Amino acid sequence: RMVAADGSRIELPSRKGMALVAMLALLPRQEHNRDWLRQQLWGSRDEEQAQASLRKELSRLRKQLDDVAPGLLCAAG
Repeated sequence: RMVAADGSRIELPSRKGMALVAMLALLPRQEHNRDWLRQQLWGSRDEEQAQASLRKELSRLRKQLDDVAPGLLCAAG
């Protein structure tokens, strides 16, 4: 369960979104490259489909989290 600074609950868009946030939160001081994230969450899919799934999930998370915690999730490259 995630809560915003004001105590309101943050609903994440999907189970994969929850897993992605959990993975990033467990290692907060480290950078995580897209290949590693893709392999962890969509390792059974072909590379092109897995890349598209990660891109879509990151976009949804960024939009949702920017409403309650701007800049919390950032991506480079």
